[in-house]
Amino acid sequence: MKKLLTTIATIAVIVNLSAQKTEKDANFHFKQENYIVAADIFEYLLSKDTSNYGYHYHLGVCYANCNVNPFKALYHLEKVKETHSSEPYFDKDIAKAYLYHHKFDEAKKHIEKFKSETKIDEEKTESDLMLAHINNAKKYTASPIDISFHNLDKYINTNMDEYLPFGSTDGDLLVYTSNQKYDRTYFYYYNNVYYSQKRNEEHKKGRALTQTNSYEDEFSAGISLDGERVYAQLQGYDGFEDLIYTEMVGKAFQGKYLLGPNINSPKAEYGATETVNGDTLFFSSYRDGGMGGMDIYFSKKLPDGSWSEAQNIGAPVNTEYDEDYPVLSHDGKTLYFCSNGPKSMGGFDIFSSKIIAPDRSFAQPEHLQYPINTVFDDKTIAFAANKRYAYVAAIREEGFGGYDLYRIVFNKEEAFDKVFVLNFKTGTAEAPANFGDYDPSLLIEIYKNDDLYGTYAYLKDKSKSNIVLKPGNYKLKITGKYIESYDSKISVPDIPDENRMEYLNIFLKTKPKPAPAPVKQATTDSTMNITTPKQ
Repeated sequence: MKKLLTTIATIAVIVNLSAQKTEKDANFHFKQENYIVAADIFEYLLSKDTSNYGYHYHLGVCYANCNVNPFKALYHLEKVKETHSSEPYFDKDIAKAYLYHHKFDEAKKHIEKFKSETKIDEEKTESDLMLAHINNAKKYTASPIDISFHNLDKYINTNMDEYLPFGSTDGDLLVYTSNQKYDRTYFYYYNNVYYSQKRNEEHKKGRALTQTNSYEDEFSAGISLDGERVYAQLQGYDGFEDLIYTEMVGKAFQGKYLLGPNINSPKAEYGATETVNGDTLFFSSYRDGGMGGMDIYFSKKLPDGSWSEAQNIGAPVNTEYDEDYPVLSHDGKTLYFCSNGPKSMGGFDIFSSKIIAPDRSFAQPEHLQYPINTVFDDKTIAFAANKRYAYVAAIREEGFGGYDLYRIVFNKEEAFDKVFVLNFKTGTAEAPANFGDYDPSLLIEIYKNDDLYGTYAYLKDKSKSNIVLKPGNYKLKITGKYIESYDSKISVPDIPDENRMEYLNIFLKTKPKPAPAPVKQATTDSTMNITTPKQ
């Protein structure tokens, strides 16, 4: 799609620019493989003529070949099996649609049929690769790893694509790509770089990174581990398919710096990642002399701040297929990357390779498995400081549309505990007073799913109670002889949180204590000089 930008922009200038959604417009965008725009028009046309099988066919092909509503492709293509199965690429498209729904045997049958009928060697090779992906998908989906997905919600995700996430070590900065910007003149959804900063344990609304963006396509390419530099790939006049970076100065990104000729070549460069100390840059490139397709290279920083001549990191990471978007782990001991070779389960999948000291050689890559990897393209993963959490882009049926950004939780990894310090008060927030030993009989209980989770001690000399909780939703209940019962909810989000301790003021309503019993007077026996209580 990116390769077609220039062609689409040129042709679109002479196209009828009216807002009408006509069949002519739809067919024009379909032939240009501008499937997102074509799908929008065919959806409209089909709503006006639901029995038009041609609209069903074209809409199914659009869905099968773009990220918008790919799960709907199968409905439309199955509907026209009898009328459109002779179309040249029908079996290839419906094979994708079956794969999206994990109907592996049907997908395999149709791609084998497509391979047997095509006379183009390149298409036969692509069919063999897809057959390998189908077999891998069937294997991996049979034994998924234990993770859960949490959508980052509408403050970041839209009905378009949000993808290529990269994160800083502390988890406070998330950088990604979105194609939410639409140009009505050229009928094109532009990709730009966005970022979101985390406050109060949640990522805030994504904002366009203006230092990298223009009226052309830009893609997020990586981030330094300290979050001080963001890398992006340009697609416009400033540098076609070249890497740039912008730097954090104070609290804002400033500058737009093109990487030198030892990094940027006449061919395309995509992803970039730094070592912890910034002395080495790993990046991906289509440059000549590689092992085939996109390869991953590294370059050393020279004393003058420039980068040395790039070197291919070689096997076993690089292959004859595409390897892209290198990302270093926070400790610098693991390289994550994506590949679309025969070990994938659909398009690009994410792999990891241990870096072997001291010569920085690479161990045999390992597949990150399903459902991190899916039958769609999966290209980057951004781990938090604790490996229980990571950020990925995924196409899921419950999403907003296209790729959404998700926080994934590795459920078998140890969760962060959070300490709550309850400070007990009387009065009001405007006029508080320590609770002290007014009621030492306090019973402090935590419930989870209506079951007692724990009972906690009241430290009356400090008017406090310390509670340690794992991620989840809880109910706090406090009772005593001289207070009204107190109930509230406590939620511990299942996300990385640098603030491991939280202080809560608990205001209790007191009840009057009963008057103390009168003190009995004592009498003195003057003879014996013995004090005895009165009878």
